[in-house]
Amino acid sequence: MNIRTLGLSGLDRDEEIIFRQLFDAVNEPGWALSPENDAGVLLIDFDSMYGQMTWLRAQGGPRPIVALTAGARADASLILKRPVSEKALRDLLRKLVNVVPQEATSASIQDAPPPASISESVATAAPEPEAANEEPVSPRSRVLLDFLMPTALAGPARLRNAVPPLAIDVSGGTYLGGVPLKPLGVHCGHALEDSAWEPLTAAEFSALQAELGEPQPLARLLWLAGLNGYGGQICPVLAAAQRF
Repeated sequence: MNIRTLGLSGLDRDEEIIFRQLFDAVNEPGWALSPENDAGVLLIDFDSMYGQMTWLRAQGGPRPIVALTAGARADASLILKRPVSEKALRDLLRKLVNVVPQEATSASIQDAPPPASISESVATAAPEPEAANEEPVSPRSRVLLDFLMPTALAGPARLRNAVPPLAIDVSGGTYLGGVPLKPLGVHCGHALEDSAWEPLTAAEFSALQAELGEPQPLARLLWLAGLNGYGGQICPVLAAAQRF
């Protein structure tokens, strides 16, 4: 049987189960779900931290990638907006027919159990240390980069007592903090909690432009936060052996 395959990456366990049920309900002929490493097209949760890292790794690869997002400014040519409807998923699959080649298979890929999440895959792929060498792992402190992810903050926010000042609007894809990037580097490596941010209304964010200057593209701040956020070490969710 010749089919086209869709792989899921970065979704949390509950949403993946819901998506699989939706996929079954759509029942688009010639399509099946497949493990992400084998799929002809990859659907990535653009709103999660792991999804963002997978997105960076997948750029420039041979297969099409689709951004699953609740936001409005995903930098992708193929976007599936959440919450996902049957119509939206069906329209996407029909659109992909022209760009995803068919694959020959002798069994129903969709009958396979749901793949583990990315964090689970990393855990099972890594060799288990000897019991005598096991040490408790402390949760990683969040840094500025974590708060630039689409679902980290509910809306525009200002970093409290920040020098130089910084305000971000992730859903709008902009930040306020002046044109020069280098001064903002001091905010990138510090551990931050939710309480470090002062929520703003859209009007308050706009009013800050008189103080902080014109809005700048959030992509500039993402680049800076990724460069300076981990003290010269590779981002914890990326594999050290991976080439980028």
